[in-house]
Amino acid sequence: MLSSLGSVEAWNDWRREHPEERPDFNRLSLYGLFSDFGTPFMVKGARAQLAGIDLRGASLRGCFLEFADLAGADLTGADLEAAILTDAVLDGARLDQANLRDTNLRRASLRGASLGDANLMYAQFNGADLAGANLENTNIYGISAWNVRVDATTRQHSLRIANYGDPTVTVDDLEVAQFVYLLFNYRKIRTVIDAVTSKVVLILGRFTAERKRVLDAVRDELRRFDLVPVVFDFEPAANQDVTDTVTLLARMARFIIADITDPRSVQQELTLIAPAVVVAIQPIILSGQEPWAMFPDLRRRAHWLLPVYEYRDLPDLLTHLKPHVVDRAEAKRRDLASGSPV
Repeated sequence: MLSSLGSVEAWNDWRREHPEERPDFNRLSLYGLFSDFGTPFMVKGARAQLAGIDLRGASLRGCFLEFADLAGADLTGADLEAAILTDAVLDGARLDQANLRDTNLRRASLRGASLGDANLMYAQFNGADLAGANLENTNIYGISAWNVRVDATTRQHSLRIANYGDPTVTVDDLEVAQFVYLLFNYRKIRTVIDAVTSKVVLILGRFTAERKRVLDAVRDELRRFDLVPVVFDFEPAANQDVTDTVTLLARMARFIIADITDPRSVQQELTLIAPAVVVAIQPIILSGQEPWAMFPDLRRRAHWLLPVYEYRDLPDLLTHLKPHVVDRAEAKRRDLASGSPV
């Protein structure tokens, strides 16, 4: 019916004359429809020219619409379950209350599109452009949305993570929603997060090739105590993104070990992290070295930054790692948990 009418305009006129009809395009291919190509199905990338089309309430299950131009189309209440819309253009389209379960929208452009109250369960949005789109009150359970483009005008309020028979969780961010979904459905992810929040020890330093064996030995020793060492080597100097990541990890860590042996070692990072993150920090330094001049001032501002432990050599450090580094950090951790001011 659609192709026989010859144009989007003619189709829209027919819809106005037959408002009771519910068009059925289930499992049909509309690839290249109304395009300028004589044999569009033979041309890779031929776009079905369907901008502004009225497909309200239409059934398009499994419909093939790759590369289709559906800008400004009205798909309100349409059933697009398992439809293929990869690389399609849906800018300004209306998809409110549409069923997009299992729909493939990879790399699709939905700039300014409205998807309010739509069912997006298990839909693929990887690489899609959702700048200015309205996603309010959509069900996004199981959605795949890596590298999605959103902006300040993308409306993400009241995103629902709702599976049949399960309690509904509501969030306001697609990335947060994917994380919460993982927590619900993958026990191993919960185990990893538990390890991060209860066992991780953050090790900070700039470890030269000469001193790399010190790092490896400390890391191996910490594992013996059922701890999970996470090492950040700030050589070369960290950029802002890395510093932000380390600060986030610091907030989640059990405690921090900071090697300040090298005069350049972690001074900038520790100066930023220590006042901002209330977590036990145990500095260590090789005998004969001195902390930077402002280190005592930093300790006055952050009492969770412990006195420096000085070690003679690697065997000495490993021998005393438990009593003078781990146990001291654990004691400060307990003080902080109890609300002790010192």
